[in-house]
Amino acid sequence: MLLILVLELILLIATAGIFLCRSRKKNLGQQLLLLALGILKDVMKRSRLDSIKISELEKELELIRVDNIRISELEKRVELLRVDNMRFKEFEHELKLIRTDRTISHDTPIEESAIPTDLKIATNEKLSQGELFNLVFRHYRFSSNEIQVVKAFMDGLGPQEAAIKLNLSIKTIESRATSIYKKVGIEDARDGLFKWEKLAKKLIQMSINFGPF
Repeated sequence: MLLILVLELILLIATAGIFLCRSRKKNLGQQLLLLALGILKDVMKRSRLDSIKISELEKELELIRVDNIRISELEKRVELLRVDNMRFKEFEHELKLIRTDRTISHDTPIEESAIPTDLKIATNEKLSQGELFNLVFRHYRFSSNEIQVVKAFMDGLGPQEAAIKLNLSIKTIESRATSIYKKVGIEDARDGLFKWEKLAKKLIQMSINFGPF
């Protein structure tokens, strides 16, 4: 702090000297400039701030600046890793499905080949009916709203009955049903009731015919 004040004083004296030189008071101006130069030399001598050390200091300041940029980038990467770790379990589950899904031999019967491999593995683990239904729901990535409608399907309810039970409009039921049909792969051009019955039959067959019941 003291060094900064001294340097500011030197600058002030030198500025006054330059002003006097330009104002036709050259002798006085030169004396002030010599005084400023003398003080500066004395400060440099006392502080040992020669040109080499100043150069080294500049290099260190540049390294600090670069390090600050790198630290900022590192903080961003750490934050991204933190977010990714929160999603790790979800990614791990999807990778498991990719590794195990539909790895069926050519000798497998056609009706069995329609059952995803992860569900076959689950049946060997003797899961409960509720656990197996949940596995079916996860396999098709049904949302919580879609699961409500799917359960209504499998309870044998029609669109109107499901709308009443779930306290929803028939349009909402049909909209969710359309999304469910796409996820399951039902693309028939027939009416919605036929698709409804076909979906219920397909999901129940997946969870019961191949389940430990």
